[in-house]
Amino acid sequence: GHVLADDPAYAARATAYVAKVQDISEFLALHELPEAKQRGIKVAYHSACSLQHGQQVTDAPVRLLAAAGYDVRTPAESHLCCGSAGTYNVLQPDIAAQLGDRKTQHLSLLDVDVIATGNIGCATQIAARSATPVVQTIELLDWATGGPLPAALEGQPGFDAGDGEPGLGLAPEVAAEEAAFEKPSNLGVWAWTAGRRHPSSLGMKLAHSRL
Repeated sequence: GHVLADDPAYAARATAYVAKVQDISEFLALHELPEAKQRGIKVAYHSACSLQHGQQVTDAPVRLLAAAGYDVRTPAESHLCCGSAGTYNVLQPDIAAQLGDRKTQHLSLLDVDVIATGNIGCATQIAARSATPVVQTIELLDWATGGPLPAALEGQPGFDAGDGEPGLGLAPEVAAEEAAFEKPSNLGVWAWTAGRRHPSSLGMKLAHSRL
């Protein structure tokens, strides 16, 4: 709300709105998550500027991934932008490309199995330059707790769908319960998977634990 702090017409409304908004990693960090399957997969975490600089969220995603059994690694110069920056890669493509190459080089030095980030712009920017698959952080958390294998990892060497069922979006033990509901849980926890929107296994488990 600091942008509108001096606006008499919107200051109070902005403050009230901001108090209701959380990144999904902040929300999940406040809840006890389902037991995760320890996979030991090496994950490079890229912290999006919107998250670490804008919302001041730096620790929660890393802690959640580590608690879910992933070997989490962060690149050098993790505070620097990847070059996506909203429309920056459209308005300043040359500089954005330099930043993207620099970020991807740092990530490649970590020798990981997958790259995770919380911003689709960052994911697109990095994926265009990296041979390592890039996924949304929540996709990995969902997979670790019984959800589907992230779409970007399907067919990749060393990855197994495990106890989740790709394409369904719900772990088997949750699917039967979900069938009794007319619509997904109201927690708003969704997995971002290759353009498809499925109610995530993780979200359903959290919802059912609160019923």
